[in-house]
Amino acid sequence: MIYTLPFLSIIDQNASVIEDILYNSDIRGVDYLQKHTSLSDSNYTPSENDFVKEQSPELLIDGWYSEIIITTFIQLFYSLISDKNKSLRKFHNITNSIIILDEVQTIPPKYWYLLKTIFIDLARYYNTWIIFMSATQPLIFNPKEISEIITDKDKYFQQLDRVNYYFHNNKIPLTTFAHNMVTKIKNNINKDVMFVLNTTESSKYLYDYLKQNLNNSFQLIYLSTNLIPLDRLDRINRINTKTSKQKIIVTTQLIEAGVDIDVDIIYRDQAPIDSIIQTAGRCNRNNNHEKGEVHLVKLTDNKGNTYSTIYSQTLIKATEELTRNINIISEKEFNMKIPELYHEKVKESISQEESYRLMEKIEKLELRNLQDDFRLIEDTDKLVDVFIEKDEKAKEIWNKYRIIRETNNREEFKKIKPEFYNYVIQIYKDKLGNNEYDEKRGIGYISHDNIKDSYDEETGYINEK
Repeated sequence: MIYTLPFLSIIDQNASVIEDILYNSDIRGVDYLQKHTSLSDSNYTPSENDFVKEQSPELLIDGWYSEIIITTFIQLFYSLISDKNKSLRKFHNITNSIIILDEVQTIPPKYWYLLKTIFIDLARYYNTWIIFMSATQPLIFNPKEISEIITDKDKYFQQLDRVNYYFHNNKIPLTTFAHNMVTKIKNNINKDVMFVLNTTESSKYLYDYLKQNLNNSFQLIYLSTNLIPLDRLDRINRINTKTSKQKIIVTTQLIEAGVDIDVDIIYRDQAPIDSIIQTAGRCNRNNNHEKGEVHLVKLTDNKGNTYSTIYSQTLIKATEELTRNINIISEKEFNMKIPELYHEKVKESISQEESYRLMEKIEKLELRNLQDDFRLIEDTDKLVDVFIEKDEKAKEIWNKYRIIRETNNREEFKKIKPEFYNYVIQIYKDKLGNNEYDEKRGIGYISHDNIKDSYDEETGYINEK
């Protein structure tokens, strides 16, 4: 069984749940369960199988020899659409399997036809079952081409009525919005409020404004990819820890998939339908409170531009067409009607030219650089890793890395890799400023001595420079 997810950030929590289930059945060890991501360590200690015992750990990890694999979309798709040996090592173990794609709505629509074709062939020729899981099922397949595992899904959607959606369709400057929210927060005493913004810049502005205008009776928490993974985990733990203080959370869209947060009120900047529904899943999540509120707003910068340009404008346009006449709608009514119409619009509007081009290359066996042409995440070539030497532990890890770097010992680096990446963020290269950068190895470095100028304890990387 191959259980795949779109984001590294939710691999661990899903793996721990499956681990508990196996553990309670007295099933343990890497023979049965393996996490495989870009951050996996090089430890693999097989137990019974004689063939497996004779292989190197690297081959076993990359080859997916465990019974259950928990991994990312990238690891799976780059093993199906690739010309690279390392990616293809696992292909024989993908056959005769059950592949679960969780949060499948995050697959870019431009690749729907390509992946549909590949999934059909996997099922037809390699005895593989494929299961899509999502609250917002995309139209990769037409309804007649696949089977619903839940035969009466509408019955379940009708049971979910935890929130009301409020659509504020007029644009509002971020500065005005921030000012208004101080009053809103104070008028909703004892209710936890979360703000989900589209950019780190807009989220930091709102956080700083609220910090200046709210007193210490509120617990204000900031969360974004500008924070190292260790700090992000700390914030999520703080959010989920009960306290007498009212929680005010300012975050970016990283909370959309899989982050287990439950609040009373959400304000969400303009986004596609999938993102709206995923965000709403963090409001009255456990259905323990009175009905939650999810407010959709259109924030603008000081030039009047919206922050929704980070999304495909085709998706934004489809969302606007379907919601422009809605002021307030219940979760039940919204989810029963809007997502299906949305995905139909998206399928009509999004070009599959990229899918056709890649399928043609595969059919002609023009495989060189195939993996480079297929990009699940855009702009990765503009991003760089930066190590933040935040504390004494980070100093120790960086010193080990420097020694390993001098000897170019990859095996030794694999031993510290998971800990190393606990202190790494990704930023756009043009935001590096004067910070140290190793072009050869593609890693930036902020020393502990310079941390005050480049990394804020509350909001993370400082990229204004």
